Amino acid sequence: MSSRYVALAFAVVVACGAARAQHLAADGSWLAYADPVEAGFDRAALDEARALWEASDSASLMVVHDGTVVVAWGDVERRYMCHSTRKSVLSALIGVAVDRGVMDTEMTLADLDIDEPDRPLTDVEKTARISDLLKARSGVYMTAAYEPPQNPKPERGAYAPGRHWVYNNWDFNTLATIYMEQTGRDVFEAMTEDLFDPIGTEDWRLRDGYLHVQPHMSIHPAYPLRMSARDMARFGQLFLQEGEWAGERVLSANWVRRSAASYSESWMGGYGYMWWLLSAGVLGPYDTYAALGVGQQLIAVMPPVDMVAVNRTDTYAGDRPSIESIEAVVAAVVAARTSDGIPNPRRVPLVTPTFPKAGDGAHAVDTEQLAKWAGSALVPAPVLGLDDRNECTLAVDGGSLLMHTPRAGTFHWWPQPDGTFLEEDSLTRWVPIGPSGALAPVGSELDGFARWHELVDAGYTAWVEGDEDRAASFLGIAHRHCGGRAPTAGSGVLVAVIEGGDPGAVDLGEVGPEDVVEWLGRVAEGLDESDQWDAAHGVRQAIGVLTAEPVRQ
Repeated sequence: MSSRYVALAFAVVVACGAARAQHLAADGSWLAYADPVEAGFDRAALDEARALWEASDSASLMVVHDGTVVVAWGDVERRYMCHSTRKSVLSALIGVAVDRGVMDTEMTLADLDIDEPDRPLTDVEKTARISDLLKARSGVYMTAAYEPPQNPKPERGAYAPGRHWVYNNWDFNTLATIYMEQTGRDVFEAMTEDLFDPIGTEDWRLRDGYLHVQPHMSIHPAYPLRMSARDMARFGQLFLQEGEWAGERVLSANWVRRSAASYSESWMGGYGYMWWLLSAGVLGPYDTYAALGVGQQLIAVMPPVDMVAVNRTDTYAGDRPSIESIEAVVAAVVAARTSDGIPNPRRVPLVTPTFPKAGDGAHAVDTEQLAKWAGSALVPAPVLGLDDRNECTLAVDGGSLLMHTPRAGTFHWWPQPDGTFLEEDSLTRWVPIGPSGALAPVGSELDGFARWHELVDAGYTAWVEGDEDRAASFLGIAHRHCGGRAPTAGSGVLVAVIEGGDPGAVDLGEVGPEDVVEWLGRVAEGLDESDQWDAAHGVRQAIGVLTAEPVRQ
């Protein structure tokens, strides 16, 4: 008999609506098993699961059984982008409003006066109900904010509302608009007050959510979130406990059941109220329903085995594990429980691994000088000559800059000893640039900010245009101020080549410096403009390979 079915044989199948045990520390924080063996987990099997996890691109994984942490691998406190797992959170928030009688899922878009001014909805499209949008069955096929281009939809009018399932960001974003208009509340304040505060989140802050506005795509903004694994596990546990937390009712059991019911077939198995039913994968035997997002962000709820699993992936760094690899890790942890264990296994406060944070190496700066940059700034700095500039607002906050932009939300930027700034959560390094194109000291005249890859892009551009001085300047800044991160080698080669130095002095690993020189040479061989940009992109790709730095488009 396979370990999976051994685990299922020992599973405690909890009847729908029955109370589940919840084990929290006195301050509400997580408790972990002192020894998972006491809870019925096989140590060798957990070690094998850990090896699978370490081979994946997961940034953190957390699994909870019987309200107690079994494993917490990686940085479970770091706030990563939630991507589409946000949709399941909004579904729960709507559930609270429905429970309170503030919203009615039978209301139509016509009742709600929902439209798109530049491309008005038809009378048929306006018959879509809130419940249709929750099920991704609205029949309204339009572009949406924060939507990937590889998300094709049928032609408008192809299906009437309620008749066909399409994973449709227009539905999900419009639900946030409906929520805010019907309740008169900010969606993030409501999430905080109605969901996150009641379940005792430890890392969530109000500014970890923002409205992503793209009016050329739709008037209905998206609502990205940043959350930690340990907070997302609380949200999953709330659903496992059918809406109860610490003896208090947060969400009705009826809404939890409606959310986890399957109304459509999907590529994952089924689809509920903005929750996926994973019947098509290895987690299917556990009646798993899940919140999913880009990069295999995962909140998996498995009622038959009384478990919740959360995976976080560092999409800031471009990591993209496969869904199969993450499901295999979770399945391995579930299958590691091969017995009931002992009564009352020991529980201790969860101790999480310590990882560097952006503010840990912060450099003390003169706040009066820092305040000279308060206001607005452009990214990337105009002097770099790059397109697609965005305006951000800056404020001084506790020795750091608090940056906000409609394209990315709000982050602390922590000053570093070399004059750059390190962004919390994403750990992106930002370089302040002066009007001359050089690094700007704190308090000096500022042209804007740039990231490493923007400096390198500007260097390519200048080099293609024959301005070797500007190219060397921008690439030199990238080389000197990347803080010891992987891009140093690649940008160092470009600086060496352009300044006539010896690229062989830089260790490039398996791909030799001659490859970079060859790509650089292609740029200078009189190619037409299109081919020059292709060649420049090839150089950038080469640097990504040479330094294991993800190439961001």
